[in-house]
Amino acid sequence: MSDFLTASQRAEYWINSVASIARYAELDNVELAYGTVQTLQYRIEESGEALESRFEELAILSDSQVTFEGFGWHALNDARFPGVWSSAHEAVHGVTIEALEILAQPLEDITDQKEQNELFTRLLSERGHALKISMVEVAKVQERIRRERLKLVGPPPSLLDQVLEKLTPQQKELVEYLWTHPKATFRQIREVRKGWNDVPSDEAIESKFKKIRQRLNKYNFGVGIVISLAEKKVELERLD
Repeated sequence: MSDFLTASQRAEYWINSVASIARYAELDNVELAYGTVQTLQYRIEESGEALESRFEELAILSDSQVTFEGFGWHALNDARFPGVWSSAHEAVHGVTIEALEILAQPLEDITDQKEQNELFTRLLSERGHALKISMVEVAKVQERIRRERLKLVGPPPSLLDQVLEKLTPQQKELVEYLWTHPKATFRQIREVRKGWNDVPSDEAIESKFKKIRQRLNKYNFGVGIVISLAEKKVELERLD
């Protein structure tokens, strides 16, 4: 489930990236367009399978089909029908795949960088407009993705749950206490028996919370810990 959750959160922004390519085409900004295409290729390889594995469930949960008329191959007067997808997740995946077919696939057999750049520039000029999606449509699909995700996996974990997941058992006990007592004295901290193997010294308390602070900073949770050995207290701060 965690693989799908991560993939869903990432896919929410793919459709905006596709729409951005069309805007870059209008501005003749080949460099940004090429960079966005490369990023989408990486994201599809990284998360596409996790999304595809839940398409059947998402189709049942989805409010209705998603259609983009005048997009992609259909916009290029190709004989294919416009894309129709059973959920917003499948639509974003399909739109991204189609964008890559239009702009990236023709480059696959070309090894010469100069030739590849020249072809991409031509493709962007000739086909970039086919990836145009209005910002209103982008926002609607992103909102539907969030609703589908909520139906499938439930509400996201609380900040406390996310923090505790990254801590050791003893660290969890101490942070859980500090979460409800954000300004705690060393005496109070000592009373959290499951957080210690024995009665800790002031220096041991300082060392323990420094390690917790380092771990929280590593994951950038927006939670800070202030330790004062002189005042013998520990404070938890929400940095957001």
